[in-house]
Amino acid sequence: MNTLTWDFTNPFFIGWDNFNSRIETTFKENLGTTFPPYNVKKLDDDRFVVELAVAGYNKSTIKVSEHDGALIVEGEKPEESEEYLYKGISSKKFRRSFSLGEHVHISEVHMQDGILYVALNREIPEEKKPKTFEIKNFSDKRGK
Repeated sequence: MNTLTWDFTNPFFIGWDNFNSRIETTFKENLGTTFPPYNVKKLDDDRFVVELAVAGYNKSTIKVSEHDGALIVEGEKPEESEEYLYKGISSKKFRRSFSLGEHVHISEVHMQDGILYVALNREIPEEKKPKTFEIKNFSDKRGK
């Protein structure tokens, strides 16, 4: 089996240094993390939804942010003073990080039935969209 490795220090990858560190950071932050469970839905080429199962958490115990090309979801509940015979619903502190593609940003966040929904949209700026140019005859240029 061949292993593909990326060398972003190669002179053909100009300005990609940050990309390499983003990949490493995303892997390190999520390594061994299984809580909370999540889904990532692709609605179309430019719209996505991340769904996180956060039973027992509420709006005041969860923070959703976007920073440096990443979606970050953090949760922390205050210490509970109740005594449990069995505690199967987690209340531990968590942090989930998702690296976002270029021009992908959070558009909406809401909770329903113990699921946190984070809607993401890719919004390509007008100046970055492909442009088509009219091809003129050379004589058109001389006449003006």
